[in-house]
Amino acid sequence: MSQIGPNAGGPDSVDKNDPVILEGIGENDKVGLPTDLYVIPGYSIEGGLLPPPMPPLSTSVPDKATYKQPEMQEVPVISHDRAKKALLDHIETQCCWGKGTANKITTFENLESSTTYHYTLETFTETRSTQWQMEPFRGQFIDGPENGIPVHPWEIPLTSVEQFRDFETRSVEVPHTASVRPCHRCQAGGCLICAGCEGRGRLHCGMCKGKGRRQQRVKDSQGVWRSGVHKCDVCDGSGKKPCSRCNGTARVTCPSCQGQTKLKWYIQLLVTWKTYKGDHAVGKSNVPKVLVTRVPGTIAFEDVQPMLYPITKSPDPEIMTASARLLAEQKFPHSLILMQRHKIKVIPVTKCEYRHNNKLLSYYVYGLDCRVHAPDYPDQCCYGCEIM
Repeated sequence: MSQIGPNAGGPDSVDKNDPVILEGIGENDKVGLPTDLYVIPGYSIEGGLLPPPMPPLSTSVPDKATYKQPEMQEVPVISHDRAKKALLDHIETQCCWGKGTANKITTFENLESSTTYHYTLETFTETRSTQWQMEPFRGQFIDGPENGIPVHPWEIPLTSVEQFRDFETRSVEVPHTASVRPCHRCQAGGCLICAGCEGRGRLHCGMCKGKGRRQQRVKDSQGVWRSGVHKCDVCDGSGKKPCSRCNGTARVTCPSCQGQTKLKWYIQLLVTWKTYKGDHAVGKSNVPKVLVTRVPGTIAFEDVQPMLYPITKSPDPEIMTASARLLAEQKFPHSLILMQRHKIKVIPVTKCEYRHNNKLLSYYVYGLDCRVHAPDYPDQCCYGCEIM
């Protein structure tokens, strides 16, 4: 039985001198799984993660010796007019930037084109785990072992809505694992000893602190309000009040069986699909990687396979190294790898050099939508901003 109620020590605490109305299992008593749950081949009583099966031999898995990777695609180069228009469009989006310097640019000293390579790897996985679940038995259909032999959890057909989703989860009842048992929490009684009053049904009155009388204002026979010590109007002078948790009955409905006295037990299969992602960017421009990797680029290389091999051909050796490293990192012993996808996005970057007041300045145009990175542009503050 629970020894300490949630209100112990407070104004509405349990009076230990009060007799206990009910004896039995309390709300706060901890109860484990029933000891008579049967063992099912392929499943454990404790549940948990299930090691994935070996991936099936399939012709869709490429042979490393004969596999040929897709070829890289070319990257577009921007013109002088496009470079200037990109700067003017960028100024329109900046508060207080002026167009004076941009309008004076009639020619560029140099347009230096370069590329940033953004390699991404995605591994789409499936993880399965099981656990015993229970619910109140209200006469619903029970699919037990008498209807068939439960199949192995990895043989239950479940598929994701779409591949390479960030996260998706689904739970199902494993067929032929259900049974009905008396509620182990309340021992088939349908109720538990109230933790608020510890089976007494009453608590100290918080208004009079259990004394039955308290200082309060009441009307006398002439209808005049007068202060004095009078019988507590909350507990009617008894110093006790019914426990609000159980309404004075000393018992509460069992939360496990919800008063039905029986439980349906079954094994629940939880399936989780998750995409693990990794990336690496290589570029020689001064545009921050966090900016350049977010813009549209040309997908110069893409490959989707049940199992990928590291890239062996790339304009930059660092991409090949990153591909091998990320593929080695994305190994998951408790998950089944369903599909992998890696791609190289090529982002064009153009360094635009121009003269202003006999000083050589520059800005960068990057991405297929011609974003601009111009930290050194002269007209970044209007006259009013300078005054402030």
